[in-house]
Amino acid sequence: MVEDILKLDFDIIGVITPRINLPSYPKDLSKVITYKPEDSMKIAGLDIKDLDNLSTKEFSKLQLASSLGNEVIVLYDFSKGLNRKDLNYFKIIFKRIVKHNRKIILVSRDLDFLAMMCDHFAIYTNRIIYATDNIFDDHLYDYVDMPKIVKFIKYANSKGANLNETTDINELMKDIYRRLQ
Repeated sequence: MVEDILKLDFDIIGVITPRINLPSYPKDLSKVITYKPEDSMKIAGLDIKDLDNLSTKEFSKLQLASSLGNEVIVLYDFSKGLNRKDLNYFKIIFKRIVKHNRKIILVSRDLDFLAMMCDHFAIYTNRIIYATDNIFDDHLYDYVDMPKIVKFIKYANSKGANLNETTDINELMKDIYRRLQ
């Protein structure tokens, strides 16, 4: 899958697949996080000593910490267990990572999460079915459900609201407030 995705031009891509296989890790933390372990754990916000009984939040952070040394970072169902504050933090981290000529592939079925994080989107089942760089592309929704924020903006614009296309809820609120004045 990764080889097919790398043929596309992207910084952070969201890949929507019907089935997601989470990676498995050996029980030894030193074998999992090999690239600058203390720094990687700090960047990922991970504070664990062993890999027994990881929460979904810790597992998501472990995926990132274990792949920070790679040129292509692939994260599976990364949003699981993370709250809004964590997601905003990782959005900033991802933008910093891609500034160093790295690529991030986020494999998930959570389109609301992908809309917030990614600059490109791909539908993948054994091959790339469809790829786009616009979350407001109507053809994308032939394959997946529309994120709530996209659905709201499209509905409001069909009623004449003339809102800007954004995936940031704060920007949407500002835009609505500007339209009311």
